[in-house]
Amino acid sequence: MQQRAAICRALNDKPKMLLLDEPFGALHAFRKEELWCLLRDLWAVQRFNVILVTHDLRESVFPANTVYVMNRSPGRFVVKREIGLPRSMPYFYGSLKVAITLAFVGTTVSEMTASNEGIGYLLISAGSSMQMGLAFSGLLVVGVMAMAMYELFSLIEKRTTGWAHRRSQGE
Repeated sequence: MQQRAAICRALNDKPKMLLLDEPFGALHAFRKEELWCLLRDLWAVQRFNVILVTHDLRESVFPANTVYVMNRSPGRFVVKREIGLPRSMPYFYGSLKVAITLAFVGTTVSEMTASNEGIGYLLISAGSSMQMGLAFSGLLVVGVMAMAMYELFSLIEKRTTGWAHRRSQGE
């Protein structure tokens, strides 16, 4: 709470530069992302410069145009990365993957009630005529197709927003 109050006091004077040292470190993930968006929206209106010191990669990328990475000792800049895509692109893809999966399931459910063809109709007709093998096969196809769509958008996300994902030592 004290951090947020200090940020509010600093923003009250409409600064040209704002220095934030681990401002969201003690917050849980949902509140943290909410405040990232708030900071981004305030920046869009007031256009002040922000120096954000953090250990959280996602926190550094979300509001940034440029990210500098420092080594441990002595503290020197070792990487400078310009953020070329819109900063909220990883969140866009996360929402897109969920939306695609829900739309796919919704389409199948609507085919069950209002169609004379499609996988949903196949599931209903197989179930009503006790052809459980066919009904199970239809469910399996729906599951595989939904997972394939999710993985396709995950691959596109990783290719376009690779800077927002941590890599393991083996990659």
